[in-house]
Amino acid sequence: MENAALNIGNSLVVNKFYMVWQDEDEENWLREMSLQGWHLTGVSCGFKYYFIKGDPKNYYYRLDYINPFKADKGEYINFFRDMGWTYIGDVFNGWQYFRTENEVEKGKIAEIYTDRNSKIEKNLRIQRILLAVLFLNLVVGTSNFLKGLERFHGINNTMSLFSLLNLACVGLLLYAMVKIWRRVHRLKSRI
Repeated sequence: MENAALNIGNSLVVNKFYMVWQDEDEENWLREMSLQGWHLTGVSCGFKYYFIKGDPKNYYYRLDYINPFKADKGEYINFFRDMGWTYIGDVFNGWQYFRTENEVEKGKIAEIYTDRNSKIEKNLRIQRILLAVLFLNLVVGTSNFLKGLERFHGINNTMSLFSLLNLACVGLLLYAMVKIWRRVHRLKSRI
């Protein structure tokens, strides 16, 4: 969903939001932008994309997810650089952005992960973080609801609103987990 674009000379800022299970759509959109001569230079907040104008290029963009609290990022980035990928940047929540012009073979698209097990592991990392955030939302939502009942001997509108927001987040997180689970299941069934 594209919200806004700001074109300032040779720079372009686009606000566009992708859900966690739409990483392949995001990669394809970034490639289309490069084919039009707009090359990604950075991403912030998970939805604000920064581009610079240049000659159209056939860049392949790939996203990876790493746990931002556990990874040795320097070694990780160097590994991908050694494999021919350019590191663009990351988003605070663990998404890493890479690009390359290299094709593996004529007609084959460049991939960060070339085997199914690595792709499965990437998606399982995403699922684990979604599960942690889901659990946190359940705890906070339940706590808000119970505090609202306890303090006001009935339902408090503010606490109810927070509880409903947490419940909506839980629903969205469950949906995301199902989408990722289906992707993992498809990958596993091909083995």
